[in-house]
Amino acid sequence: MSTKTHYYQPGFLFIPFGTYDESDVCKPKTKFIEMIHNAGGQLYTCKATVDMFHLTEDDFCDEAEKVLTVGQFYELSAGAEIIFT
Repeated sequence: MSTKTHYYQPGFLFIPFGTYDESDVCKPKTKFIEMIHNAGGQLYTCKATVDMFHLTEDDFCDEAEKVLTVGQFYELSAGAEIIFT
């Protein structure tokens, strides 16, 4: 099930001790996407996933640049630092 909130699971351990509160461990996923995009990161969607789940471009955030195959992704990112695959 997809949610619009990211839950930083390890952070929940620190709530009882007052180190974190709920606002520290529950953040909207759009904030992470915006941060990556605004910092110059490029976001792509996976063609296999798009095909498997019958998705369209409308199912993705505006920051997603385009749909790529795995081969296209690795070709485009040759020499770059890949954070998530």
